[in-house]
Amino acid sequence: MFSKWANWFYMTPVERKGSAVLMIVLLLTLLGKIALQTWRNDKAEKDNRETLAAFSDDITASSNNHAPHYTNNRNKTSRPSKKETVITPHDSFYTFNPNDIPARELKRLGLADFLVNRVEAYRHAGGTFYKPEDVLQVYDMDTTWWMHAKRYMVFGEKNKPLPSALKTTLFDFDPNTLLQSDAKMLGISEWQYEQLLKYRERKPIQSADELNNVYGFDPYLVATLKKHVVIDGTYADIPDLNTADTVRLKQLHGIGSYFARQIIGLREQLGIIASHEVLWSIPGIDSAKWLSIYSQTTCETPQLTRMSINQATIEELAAHPFISWSFAREIVGFRENFRPFISVDELEDLSLYPKRRKHVILPYLTI
Repeated sequence: MFSKWANWFYMTPVERKGSAVLMIVLLLTLLGKIALQTWRNDKAEKDNRETLAAFSDDITASSNNHAPHYTNNRNKTSRPSKKETVITPHDSFYTFNPNDIPARELKRLGLADFLVNRVEAYRHAGGTFYKPEDVLQVYDMDTTWWMHAKRYMVFGEKNKPLPSALKTTLFDFDPNTLLQSDAKMLGISEWQYEQLLKYRERKPIQSADELNNVYGFDPYLVATLKKHVVIDGTYADIPDLNTADTVRLKQLHGIGSYFARQIIGLREQLGIIASHEVLWSIPGIDSAKWLSIYSQTTCETPQLTRMSINQATIEELAAHPFISWSFAREIVGFRENFRPFISVDELEDLSLYPKRRKHVILPYLTI
């Protein structure tokens, strides 16, 4: 019996060598495919994060009204004053038609290169955008970029500059009694206000989170408005990144133990979280998770003096948990051997600048 099986699987020396070569080729092909897919995923994630970083300043404009700095002392902050806040649209944006805007202009507006190529391919294949939601048909479209850009999209009209006087004024309001004239000032369109009225007719709004259930209210709009919602004289219970503990953060939707610990760890390292943008330094965070945290929390910071890169010593700069001694020496060497810094952004041109740490370095420095 054994001899029959041995004869069945018997191979000559040449056949054994051929089988070994074939197995090696198959193994290398499999490993090459895995490596290529991993490289593509990493590149796409890097492009997405760079694009989102360009727009996070606009997203956080309504909550980051003061300039923070690195400190070892935690500071509890009181509820923001009811003073009106004015948000001005991003200067580089203007109304545009997604069907005919040149690729170079899409790149200038902050859309990642690989997504610009997909938009071009979609249009060349005969695809047409009729409304902002159609842009989401582009595979893997950056939703955060889309939510900011959709207000500038026009269809069937020529591109024209956005009026410089266009502003959104934020103030405390009750969504159950909000008038259309006030809604317009808050950045709520006429169509969105009609959806709010329909929702109110069914039942009164009892919490700021219910705005997510109103048809047509996107996460960016809700995140901007909910911090100003007052129902029956009570503000929404929104935890602040600089005061909430791990237990409170874990109660938020989609924020588990890992991200709660990472947020607390960042706060302990930096003394204070300057803005939601700092959270981009958390390993494993993506645009969906960042937007989820942003929409459910505030990030109020007291007015503190940031560390001056034109005056601080090497020791003072290196005291920042994310600035190395070598980078601190390069900063001081530049200003002593060449000239004082004109802008904090000039640090990005230094050879030892840690690009992956920019979100936890630049907000804490000044010239």
